[in-house]
Amino acid sequence: MSTPTVSGIVLTAPATIVFPKLAKAEPYLDPRTGQPKGEPKFSATLVFDPTASLVVGPVDGKPGYTTTWDLLRQTASAVAKAKWPDLDPKTIAWPFKNGDKEILRLTASTAKKPKKPEQLAYLKGKVFIKTDTKYPPFVLDTNKAVLTGDAITAAIYGGCVVSAELNFVAYPRAKDDDKDGVKAYLNGILKLSDGTRLGGRDAQSAFAGIAGGQSEVDPTGQDDEEIPY
Repeated sequence: MSTPTVSGIVLTAPATIVFPKLAKAEPYLDPRTGQPKGEPKFSATLVFDPTASLVVGPVDGKPGYTTTWDLLRQTASAVAKAKWPDLDPKTIAWPFKNGDKEILRLTASTAKKPKKPEQLAYLKGKVFIKTDTKYPPFVLDTNKAVLTGDAITAAIYGGCVVSAELNFVAYPRAKDDDKDGVKAYLNGILKLSDGTRLGGRDAQSAFAGIAGGQSEVDPTGQDDEEIPY
């Protein structure tokens, strides 16, 4: 059976990029041990406003409109349903996380190293998505010129504003106690503007638990719990 894939989904609405690793593939660092884990990959986390409007279409000869969140969750849902038509959406690992819930988790007194709310203000009211790829993604500057090597590191930093092209792919569980899921692969990044730089350690800890984890958000919209915008 072929793997359901939707390619070339473009986040035309601005997203803040966090902890980008785009110039060189690097292994995932286990936050518990600090040791590298898995094969080296290019990666980035995208933090976006779920209510941002996007133009899609044309629909009946006219531009159609949707939101970033609707486009992403509908795309992920379609990929999952193509692979598992009868699978309960609540049992699938989705590539999305709720920023407000992460703030609560990371500032709680029970957290290993509690953060101050102001350190995580960029997550408030946002949704974020972890993306990666084994292959070098295209990286463009604000003039759409191709960036390579050190130029990528200089231009694309945690806190700048970008647009991204993603592929959504359904994947089967690796072990019996894992979950089937939908993954977002990164095709490329277009820098839209500069932004407030984010501290590397704060950003890394905020997204430490997302790799392979199950999101609290159901992208099909069938979950009773809505994302707090």
